[in-house]
Amino acid sequence: MNKIEEYFEEIYENDVDENTGVYFDEDDLPLSDEQEKQIKELEEELTKLNEIAYSSEDEEEIAGAEERMEEIEQEIDYIKQSPEGEPSYGQIQDKVEELMDEVRRDPLHYLETMGFDIDNFIDVDSIAESSVDLDGTGPALSAYDGSENEVKINGTWYYVYRID
Repeated sequence: MNKIEEYFEEIYENDVDENTGVYFDEDDLPLSDEQEKQIKELEEELTKLNEIAYSSEDEEEIAGAEERMEEIEQEIDYIKQSPEGEPSYGQIQDKVEELMDEVRRDPLHYLETMGFDIDNFIDVDSIAESSVDLDGTGPALSAYDGSENEVKINGTWYYVYRID
């Protein structure tokens, strides 16, 4: 099971990192550094225009400032509605964990669904060693009754297993 999880975790980490558009909606993305800079500049301009609108006595200057302030607010809204930034490392890790939860629920079924051959994930030698370590060689070699016997023939001890 660990081998299956490690395999898919590596695949998902690479895939999510390289294909963020597939895994994340615009709503999930942050603003890019350039967009943040644009908003900051627009907000600074907005502050200056606000001062003009409240301190000037010239009606045309006030009207021009108010018109530009509305344009700036629309520009800021447009930028915020169209984030161009990349998902953070934390967002990517969260998405990988979400995908891995599906794998962990039923790894064997997941392999089958994805069209993988389970034999590629089974270490037969390790299973055999574990079985012998746990139960001894009798159950592993004696298909008949799982017992292991020792017999001395001409001064030499032999292990005997019944297979039929």
